[in-house]
Amino acid sequence: MIALFLIAIRLAEVRAKITQDQASALRQQLASIGDAVEATIEGCRDKVLEVVKATRDHKNFVFVGDGPNYSTALFGAAKLLEAAGSHAMGQDTEEWAHLQYFANVDTDTPTFVISPGGRGHNRAAEILDPMNRVGRYSVGIVPEGDEVVGPNVDVVLPVIGSVPEMFSPMIYPVATELFAAYFADEIGEKFFRGFEGPYDDDDANTIKTSSILSRNDMSGSA
Repeated sequence: MIALFLIAIRLAEVRAKITQDQASALRQQLASIGDAVEATIEGCRDKVLEVVKATRDHKNFVFVGDGPNYSTALFGAAKLLEAAGSHAMGQDTEEWAHLQYFANVDTDTPTFVISPGGRGHNRAAEILDPMNRVGRYSVGIVPEGDEVVGPNVDVVLPVIGSVPEMFSPMIYPVATELFAAYFADEIGEKFFRGFEGPYDDDDANTIKTSSILSRNDMSGSA
């Protein structure tokens, strides 16, 4: 992601879409993200463990985000599924209000609301009223000290450091990755099922292999 961002900044600079000073400022913001990641790990670790203890018996999880952080929601769900084998899905913030809101199975499903304080922040806060009303266990991944989403969730996982929304997918997955790792440890689950049994790479797992048939291979198959 850093490489892609740097390429995009350079292209914009060369094409005079942004000035050299603006490009330099963007690069500096990228360079500072490492410090923000480190601070966020330290700042939210205890809260992550609290969420793990509260949700250890759950089988279904939802991660919600919008704009650049819809991808963070999808990524968070993917990491939990890989690490713990739990059913997890990512959903767009607005779509949650039209779909998952109506689910009446596992009404206390842990739902992570990922919102960096950008244009969709107020909408993320709005959906918390119905989310809490139908009984979801809500977790906010929001800027440290947030007063919009933070007061309306069960637990806040604070992101520490000021990061532009377009760069937020570099730091907002930190809390979801910590949760996935600690949750798997809590329930005694091996990452990727330990590649054992039906997941064994050598004997049964063909997920990383495929065959591509050439024209010659297919010539006698009609």
